[in-house]
Amino acid sequence: MKTRSAERVYLMRKLGIGNSLRYKIGAVTPLLLVLLITLILIFSLTFIISISAAIDRAIIYLGSGAVYSPSYVDPSLYGDIAEEGYVINGEGILYASDGESLVYLKGVDGDYFTEDRVSVMRVERAEGEFTNGILISSTLARHLGLAAGDRLTLLLYESERGRARPVLMTVSGVFDSGYAQLDRYLAFVDSSLLGGEGGYEIILRDGADPDAFADRLRENGIAATSYRVRHYSLYANVQASVSILYIIFAAVAFLSAFFSSDVARSYTSRDRRDIASLMLLGMDERRIRAVYLKLTLISILIASVVGALLGVLLSYAAPSLFTLIARSDASLLEHYITTFTIEVPWLRIVIIVLLMCLVSFVTLFFSLKRISLRELGTLVKGE
Repeated sequence: MKTRSAERVYLMRKLGIGNSLRYKIGAVTPLLLVLLITLILIFSLTFIISISAAIDRAIIYLGSGAVYSPSYVDPSLYGDIAEEGYVINGEGILYASDGESLVYLKGVDGDYFTEDRVSVMRVERAEGEFTNGILISSTLARHLGLAAGDRLTLLLYESERGRARPVLMTVSGVFDSGYAQLDRYLAFVDSSLLGGEGGYEIILRDGADPDAFADRLRENGIAATSYRVRHYSLYANVQASVSILYIIFAAVAFLSAFFSSDVARSYTSRDRRDIASLMLLGMDERRIRAVYLKLTLISILIASVVGALLGVLLSYAAPSLFTLIARSDASLLEHYITTFTIEVPWLRIVIIVLLMCLVSFVTLFFSLKRISLRELGTLVKGE
């Protein structure tokens, strides 16, 4: 018991407890690279998870809902439904004083813009009522030089009649989803302006699987497709990018763990006099290696945890940075989503830290075996 207590005291001292500030700084210095790599790793992971979640939401709210069906789905029979809106799709051309643009139209009713949808799309409406109001994206507004309350002409294509007719419109509001690639040509009008058949965009409650829900509807004879199918190319590109980055993350996590052998060498080189003293007192090399294995592992765990927390804190600055860049030059980020909230993947972060510690343990186990502690003791005697 006395031996274990002595080893514990020795370990605490080498971790810096009770030592001078200079010693603590020297103990931390070999760990800075591990801390920095972990910080970058966790920042990138949190950033990408947040971006992909924001893109998912944008596809759902700007596309055709989480699930689209040409038939009405009774929410009382399907508890996973959070919102359901009837939409008629159409096409046209907008003419304004600063130019013209093709436009993809969604004809909706007044209850379509729920609180959640307005929050995601960041809708800003003009004051007053408009007979022929049109809600356009901020990207389209900049392109045509329009603002809320301005007048413009919509050349509306009526597919059922095979003709186009001009309609004088007023910009009733502007929305900014932060995803120009998806909302560039999108606008909303009253459903009475468009003819033809429409369908229902269904927003599901948190945690509900769109694919599984669409399967349930089809099993009950209701035609339905999830947004992952309707917007397959866009969704697949996002998922492929995330998958590739996970492989890179795993490689970097393993690579950073191998730096632990350098940390162990740094500690044993620093403490060669103490190691020689321990050997003179009768402690064998196996027990000394065990002490330095614990010392290095604890140090790496602390550095990894601190790096992970700093990475999470740094990621909270990313949305503000993107917003600042978008305001200075919107074209720089037109292919990226600029409006998103940080979602911290705590479970994945814990897995990454534990993975780094596991690889560090294996690396240290073999690297410490290659370090001749007896040779270090001999070097001390020869000094």
